[in-house]
Amino acid sequence: MRSPNIVLPAKNIGISLQGRAARVERTLIVARMNPDSAESVAGIFGESDAGELPATVGVTARSLFSYQGLYFHLIEAERPLAEGLAEARKSPLWTDINTKLDEFITPYDPRTWRGPADAMAHRFYSWRAV
Repeated sequence: MRSPNIVLPAKNIGISLQGRAARVERTLIVARMNPDSAESVAGIFGESDAGELPATVGVTARSLFSYQGLYFHLIEAERPLAEGLAEARKSPLWTDINTKLDEFITPYDPRTWRGPADAMAHRFYSWRAV
């Protein structure tokens, strides 16, 4: 089973939350999705996000976008996603969401897709007001 929806983490970005320094890991996943599937995909993630899987992986926020047949999945996490992925992949919750998403989400380039890291966008610029 392929899993185009979770990938290795992007670089840390330091931010302040209620006076405390925090690290936020941001990962942007790019894939393909029929725009008519957006409601179904949102429902799948809504169901999963209400459960234990986000905490297992360390996900603190998720935003899904679509544009002309493309799917963009922005994940924010409290720690590098790789730290939680090994544990999450053993969970039936992981298998369940990936099985459901396989119907709607496909790799951006199926010819070169070998694994989740192939779906990760590479950040080349970042700015934050101080």
